Amino acid sequence: MIYFSNAKINLGLKIVGRREDGYHELRSLFVPIGWCDVLEVHVIEDEKPGEIDLKIEGVEVEGDLASNLVVKAYEMLSEDFKLPKMEVTLLKRIPTGAGLGGGSSNGSFMLKAINELCQLGLSEDSLEEYAGRLGSDCPFFIRNTASKVEGRGEIFKDAQKNLEALRDKKIIVIHPGIGVSTANAFQLLSESGNIGECEFDYSDLSTLTNDFEGAISDKVPEIKEVIEFLKSLGGAYTQMTGSGSAVFSLFDSTKLQGSEFEAVEKRVAEEVQNKGWSYYSGNII
Repeated sequence: MIYFSNAKINLGLKIVGRREDGYHELRSLFVPIGWCDVLEVHVIEDEKPGEIDLKIEGVEVEGDLASNLVVKAYEMLSEDFKLPKMEVTLLKRIPTGAGLGGGSSNGSFMLKAINELCQLGLSEDSLEEYAGRLGSDCPFFIRNTASKVEGRGEIFKDAQKNLEALRDKKIIVIHPGIGVSTANAFQLLSESGNIGECEFDYSDLSTLTNDFEGAISDKVPEIKEVIEFLKSLGGAYTQMTGSGSAVFSLFDSTKLQGSEFEAVEKRVAEEVQNKGWSYYSGNII
């Protein structure tokens, strides 16, 4: 079976304090987008159960295969269920270290794939519980709908009504070819002193800002270059997503004729080719 594990963007990201458990308390709005990896999963019935073979193609992924969330998802479920051997090919298209949640999505979609292929009968609530053990972002990709995010990133509340403001929006996401470590991003944010209590108004998307953007783009000039380029195209809303390094811009399709947005996409394609960046252009999903 083939599964398309999609990316997400953060509409705003506020760090509002440090928790007793050492994690940071955050506020954000997660929105799924159509930039996808491809996960091909095959059940091998006649071989030794409880084993997984993973092959990764496309975008390079750091770390060994044993640390990949696809493998960890399989191993976690195999502790509770007798699973057949599986052969998995992951075609990476979503850049890593980009703030797009590609790795988290892969792990969560693997949970859903196993649940379907092995007929485990796990509910979405149960899958979210397993996904939360993989990582903070992972539960989002189980239901894969716009969500208000709180806590350390593990508390999700439905935000479909907030998505209404995005129905007529096109999105362009550019990755500048350089990754940002989440740990390094938090270090830079701490050094900047930009952590404190704040209001986060989900009802007004234009007010949602990313606390990481200033500190990270100052240290990674490629991000600032992408931000300035996208703003020059006239997008309604431009922002770095997550802790970086990808940047997105929203365009109002009701105000743009088809040929006008095509002209914007052409400029992006030319700039990306010249700079060695990568990009996605499409709809909010």
